[in-house]
Amino acid sequence: MLKSAEQFDAAIIGGGVIGCSIAWRLAQGGMRVVVIERGEVGREASYAAGGMLAPLAEADKADKFFHLAVASRALYAEFACELKEASGIDIEYRTEGTLYLSLTNEDDEELDHRWQWQHTAGLNVKRLNAECVRKLEPQVNERLRWALKFPDDHQVNNRQLMAALPLAAQKAGAEFLPYTEARELLIETHSRPETSHRRSDGLRRGASHKCHFSRRKLVELAPYYMRGLARRFQSRASPWPDGRD
Repeated sequence: MLKSAEQFDAAIIGGGVIGCSIAWRLAQGGMRVVVIERGEVGREASYAAGGMLAPLAEADKADKFFHLAVASRALYAEFACELKEASGIDIEYRTEGTLYLSLTNEDDEELDHRWQWQHTAGLNVKRLNAECVRKLEPQVNERLRWALKFPDDHQVNNRQLMAALPLAAQKAGAEFLPYTEARELLIETHSRPETSHRRSDGLRRGASHKCHFSRRKLVELAPYYMRGLARRFQSRASPWPDGRD
C-alpha cells in the first residue's frame, strides 16, 4: 500500500521483463522506485514468450537496433549470473544456438537473403545441408531442405526470469502495485509530474495517494530481451524440465 503523499524518484508502468529489469537496476542505484501493474506482475507477454535471445535469427539488416541487440545479448551471461545471485533463482541461460529451417521455396528465399548479408558482414552464421541438420536433430521435419545455424543465439527460461526479476527488484528496495491500472499522467508546468492510477477493482488511487517522480534520466538499461518463438526455430537443446517445447 502507498502511504499518503509517498514520493518516488521513478514510477514504472508495466511489470513485465522490461519494467522489472529497469526497476531492479534503478533500485540498485539507490533510487526510490514503484512499479504499477494492471494485473499480476510478470504474467502477460513476458510469461508467454519463448525466452529467445536471437538477434541474428530474427534480423533482416544490420541497423542500429540490430547492433544494440547483439551487444545486449553479449551481456546476458553476466546478467543471468547476477540475477541468480540476487534472487536465488536460476533462469536457465542456454547457449546451444538456433537452427532456422527451410521447408518451402519461400523459406529458401528468406534464408538465402539472411545468409548472404550476415555472411558478408562476417557474422557467425553457418549454412547446413539436410544431412548435417539431421545429425544435430534426428527428429526434424521430413520436408527439411536445408538450414541456417546461429551458434550465438541463446535462450532463457522466461518464466523463471519473470519469477527472478520482481524478487530481485524488491530485495533492492523497489515497490510493486499489482492489480493497479494507470489511467492518466498529469504534467504540471511548474512542478513535478504526477500520475493518477486506478485499481482493477474500481478503487481509484490518486488524490491522497500520488506518486511523484523526478526528471532524472535512466542511465542503465537491462540486456535486450527477445521474445516470440517463430515456428521454424528449433533449439538444439532438450525440452524444458516442465515439459515446454
